[in-house]
Amino acid sequence: MRDKKLKIVLLLFLITLCFGFTIKSNSEQENIFEFSNGKQKVKFEIASGKEYLKLNQTNKVYLHLENVNIEKLNMSGHGLKMVHEKNTKNKLTLEINTSKEFLEDGKWRMIISEMCCEDSLAWYHKFLIPTK
Repeated sequence: MRDKKLKIVLLLFLITLCFGFTIKSNSEQENIFEFSNGKQKVKFEIASGKEYLKLNQTNKVYLHLENVNIEKLNMSGHGLKMVHEKNTKNKLTLEINTSKEFLEDGKWRMIISEMCCEDSLAWYHKFLIPTK
């Protein structure tokens, strides 16, 4: 029975390595507004300079990207809208409309990931941004 459990754990570990998942939680990050995965880096910046999003208002934010393939980038979050005309290879301009009903413990959630080959993820991150 013990050998079977060990084999299952090793198999899950190998599958995770094969698909290249790198999952880091906000608690592992020193700054909740930044995510880095080796050479790749994403910085979440609120245009107002505040360290929180305003509830029930449109918030302008920037995503600063380093070594991230923008064509393979995926993002999701309630009230998230991309402002296309202001985007570059290394910076995305976004608008976020927050509402209390879609918060996670009082924080706005944004999932961001990059695809590597075919249908597997290179990395994944969940930003939890404070709101007021």
